[in-house]
Amino acid sequence: MKNKEVIIIGYSNVTPEGVALHTNIPATLKEGGVKSRVTWVSWDNIGDLLFKDYTEEKTVEGLNELRSKKNYKRMKVINKQNQHEIGFDIDCLPAWAEYIAMDSDKYWFFYADDLLPYKDDGVWLNFSLFSIIPEEYEPKNYVGSWEDSLFKIDRSEMVKYNGTAI
Repeated sequence: MKNKEVIIIGYSNVTPEGVALHTNIPATLKEGGVKSRVTWVSWDNIGDLLFKDYTEEKTVEGLNELRSKKNYKRMKVINKQNQHEIGFDIDCLPAWAEYIAMDSDKYWFFYADDLLPYKDDGVWLNFSLFSIIPEEYEPKNYVGSWEDSLFKIDRSEMVKYNGTAI
C-alpha cells in the first residue's frame, strides 16, 4: 500500500450549498491544481458526479426553482396584512427568520436562509439556522396539514395610494 493515498476522513461546515471535505493528507484537486487538506465541494458538483441526468442548471435562482417543483408548490406568503388569518405575529420572529413551518408533530419552527426548506420524514429541513417557535407564539388559527404549512415571511410594507392598499 502506498503511503501517499488520499482518503476522505471527515467533513465540516455543512451548508445548503455544500460541504467541506477533510482528507488524511493534503490533496490536489483534479482541476485547478489547488492542494489542501480541507476542500469545499458544492452539493451540485457532488450530484453531478453521482447521478445520471443531474441538472446542468447552475444559478441559485434556477436551482431553487427546480427544488420548488416538488416540495414548495403549496408555500404561502405571510405578511403584516394577512398574518391574522393564521393567528400569528411575524414580529415575534428574529429579523433573520425567512420561513415558518409546522412539523408532523404539530411543533412550529422558523428558518433562515434564501434556500428553501424541504420536507423529509415528517419535518421541514434546510441545513441552516432554525429554531422552535415557543407554544405561546405559534400560529393559533392554522388548520391545514403539516405538509401545507410552509410560509415565506414577507416583512415589506404595503404601498398605499389615497389610503388604499395596492
